[in-house]
Amino acid sequence: MQILDLVQGSREWSIKRGQHPTASEASPMKGASKNLSRNDLLHMKSTCTEQEFSDFVQKHVLDKGHESEALARPIAEEIVGEELFPATAVDDNNYLLASFDGVTMMENIIWEHKQWNEAKAECVSRDEVPPEDHWQVVQQLVVSGAEKCLYMVSDGTKKNCVHCWATLDDADAKALLAGWKQFDEDVKGYKKPEYQPAPVADVIDKLPALFMDLTGEVKDTNIATYEQVVTAKIQAVKTDLKTDQDFADADAFVKFFEKAEKEIESVKAQALAKTASIEELFNTVDRLKEQMRSKRLELNKLVTERKKEVKVEIAQAARQLVDDHVTKLNESLGGAHMPKILTDFNGAMKGKRTVETLQSSADDEVARAKIEANETAELIRANLKQLDAVAHPFLFNDRSQLLLKATDDLAALITARESEHEKAEAARLEADRAKIREEEAAKLAAEQASAQAEQQTETAKPAPQEAAPAAREVAQATGSVSAPSANTAQAKPQITGELTEYQMGWLDGISAYAHWKDGVQYVGTGDRTLKEAVDQFMTQDKAA
Repeated sequence: MQILDLVQGSREWSIKRGQHPTASEASPMKGASKNLSRNDLLHMKSTCTEQEFSDFVQKHVLDKGHESEALARPIAEEIVGEELFPATAVDDNNYLLASFDGVTMMENIIWEHKQWNEAKAECVSRDEVPPEDHWQVVQQLVVSGAEKCLYMVSDGTKKNCVHCWATLDDADAKALLAGWKQFDEDVKGYKKPEYQPAPVADVIDKLPALFMDLTGEVKDTNIATYEQVVTAKIQAVKTDLKTDQDFADADAFVKFFEKAEKEIESVKAQALAKTASIEELFNTVDRLKEQMRSKRLELNKLVTERKKEVKVEIAQAARQLVDDHVTKLNESLGGAHMPKILTDFNGAMKGKRTVETLQSSADDEVARAKIEANETAELIRANLKQLDAVAHPFLFNDRSQLLLKATDDLAALITARESEHEKAEAARLEADRAKIREEEAAKLAAEQASAQAEQQTETAKPAPQEAAPAAREVAQATGSVSAPSANTAQAKPQITGELTEYQMGWLDGISAYAHWKDGVQYVGTGDRTLKEAVDQFMTQDKAA
């Protein structure tokens, strides 16, 4: 909050108020004021004019209100427990302005005083700020950043003094700012209406005084002239009612004909008192009376029906304005994302009697609907941004429903769905990997079993011994071993005669060379490495 060095009521204060949306204007802006319509506020803000008050209102309402406020200040300070200072301030964005009846030194409590009013006092007794002052208090809390507001209604005495505490609701704060945003847009597009004075029915020329003097016969009458005037009046009545002027004229004619009917009936009664039967005269009188009666009834019905039609036309035009606004918002969102914005134009126009007040009430409802639409569009825009950034769009097939969720709730939902999907995907991948590992393990086990079976089969066979070339040469030289054939290179040499011990050693040691696997001898002289076998042989050889 930025407190301004201004004296409330001064010219500088008034000029500053004209440059900002003020707290006292918040209720009219929201269409909640009983004393100033939103359309009137639009006109004032667009033309830089201020609301004017009569001398009576200034003296008995405004001045008296200031007096009761001064008297009530000590009562308020007693309730708060601190001194209260009047102040004018703008918010930290230098946008909204508020004039406070009282602010504490720490600026954590504000005070708003209203002159004693039975209806407002009843609201306060229910611990509620009256609807017509609600938005003023909301703006004061927004501007000040105070923890709470002491709202009081009094005449300056403790006897007639009631109060309640008000705190700021986040939804109200957002609604206030959205309302002023739409109001600023309306001010930019405002067109000053042509001045039209309040409709006053045209003066209807009086009918000539009808007279009859009868003495058994018609002695004298101006009935013919009277008939001409009445007929002309009836024909001059306008039945295509559109404006407040038309309705005012029609209402006047209804009253005029009703009065004329009574007068002509009275003259007829006077004439009857003088004579028993003047058929032609009375037929004329009856005819004129019926004509006036018919026109009166027609006009009366027309006024009633046409007012209903005008009300419907205003409501339809207002609804179209809202629909057009929603269409533009959808265009800005890049698709038909906006929901139907509900309106109640009949409720808004209930109890209004003139075209002007009907139109003003409809305009207020249009503004409210536009503000709601703007807030919804902002929510959708933020949610679209979140949904467009998700890693797995297929998880959000209910996108159209999710657009209307609170932004924080949607963020939590996106996180939850993405997390669940990632967990499920991780579990699936782990299951696939486990399956692959099982298959590989089974395959490896099968291969090992096959190899083991093959090994066992090979072990069970007689170990083939192939004589090394040197051994074969020895054997062949002595004639003890026959030379192996090409396809029996691995076969054990056939011993055909006796070998010396020295020759057998060479044969066993060297022929075993062909029967090694993985560095271990498994056929021939036993489980020995080649080096062990040779070393053993050489040792034996040297010993020999």
